[in-house]
Amino acid sequence: IMYSSPTDVGRLDVKGIAVARGDTSNFTRELQLSVIHACCTNPSDCWRAVKSLVLTAIKEIKARDKAEFVKSVKLGASYKNPSGQVSVCVAKRMVDRGQEEPLPGERVSYLIAKPESKKRKRISDRADHPDHVSLTQLDYAYYVESQIIKPLRRFLDILCKDWKLEILYLNS
Repeated sequence: IMYSSPTDVGRLDVKGIAVARGDTSNFTRELQLSVIHACCTNPSDCWRAVKSLVLTAIKEIKARDKAEFVKSVKLGASYKNPSGQVSVCVAKRMVDRGQEEPLPGERVSYLIAKPESKKRKRISDRADHPDHVSLTQLDYAYYVESQIIKPLRRFLDILCKDWKLEILYLNS
């Protein structure tokens, strides 16, 4: 809600839905659209349908094609901290392998691999071009959290106060 003065009652200013973001994977986009459809089709009993969609997505995540998880971001011309930018790190790895260097403004596709050691590594250190991340290297725990739970958290919070107790995903 935005206010223009202390006495203003405000107005709702809606900018859009996260489904339309350019860096959202096809998997996340399809899941969010399915949740929205379930909520619109049967609003009085949508929690059961949404819970089923989420649990099925978590259960079947390892059976999906890795292409469904690919995300992309635009490569910028300059960054204050380039080593922390996924697009810069993936582009550097591509150049190191002899691949064509993406130009600033082009989208750089990537997947996130499991960390190679127990030490916590940055996402930018674990990101690589989809051609160089195998299914066994994919960090499925990252994908459950970042592409299922995070994007749907707003829906889940509204639909069921105790959704975390009903959707146990941490050990998947």
